Amino acid sequence: MVRFLFLVVFIVGGIWFWRGEFSYVGFWHTQQVWMPKDYTKVVRVILDDDGRVFEVMTSARTVQDFLNEQKLPINKEDILSGSQEDTIYEGKRIFIERAKHIMLTVGGEQHSLLTYQTDVNTMLLENNIIIGENDFILPKNTGVVTDGAALSVIRVDIKEQLIDKSIAFTKTTQEDATLSWRKSSVFQKGENGINRLTYKVVSYDGKEIDRKLIKQEVTKDPITEKTVQGTYVAVGKVAHMGLGTWYAYTGTLSAASPWLPMGSYAKVTNQENGKTVIVKINDRGPFGKNRILDLDKVAFAKIASIGSGIISLKVEEITN
Repeated sequence: MVRFLFLVVFIVGGIWFWRGEFSYVGFWHTQQVWMPKDYTKVVRVILDDDGRVFEVMTSARTVQDFLNEQKLPINKEDILSGSQEDTIYEGKRIFIERAKHIMLTVGGEQHSLLTYQTDVNTMLLENNIIIGENDFILPKNTGVVTDGAALSVIRVDIKEQLIDKSIAFTKTTQEDATLSWRKSSVFQKGENGINRLTYKVVSYDGKEIDRKLIKQEVTKDPITEKTVQGTYVAVGKVAHMGLGTWYAYTGTLSAASPWLPMGSYAKVTNQENGKTVIVKINDRGPFGKNRILDLDKVAFAKIASIGSGIISLKVEEITN
């Protein structure tokens, strides 16, 4: 009887198994159980979300279910591999390329771009933007492209600039006692020299931000201007002795005399130190006792200290 019952159970169970009503499932610790065939199945999915790769265990049946489960929205411009109705199976790979709107400034010019690249350098190559040897990208620590990012490619120009600066020539005067004091002539014309300066100039997007002098050299020496000046002075036979003072009038080598012709010239000697100055008579005076000349302040300073006030003079009219 026992054998009969065992045989019946065995036959019925076999039929049930054959119809697919049970499946064999293995669990941890080698425990073995029988479960209905419509139980929720968990599979492994490989998700590549814009270059970030994850292994995800899911019970979703379609890609759309999986995206909802993982709370992964797909925007209008994003690119999803396959269809959202595709079935999920063990080892399925799902790729998402995220659309990224960025503001890119290159050399000072702004561009609004749409890209699916995640690497800044790759994105620049995609848009035919070559980074020069000295160029750089701002922000400097950015290597990943993100939606809404603002990037700048700074064009750096480093060049040498030559600037020629003038070196002023000097003048020398040689005296010639055989020539009249009114005569002078240039016998060697002066010419400015050239000092060549070399600068290292750094510009960002066409705007100079640094300049350094790296070299300078004289490419042309200045030429001294040489003049001969006559010193011969012919004076009249009469020399006038008396006192001289000063006053501020025209600020030139001139003087006021009571009797010398207006526009004439006189040789004035300080009798105390022997210093002389030639002045032009352009005014009348002085009219004090024993005063024979009122020198303009500039002329007085040539032969005496302004603080002297009154000095003893010899005045001779110049005839040449």
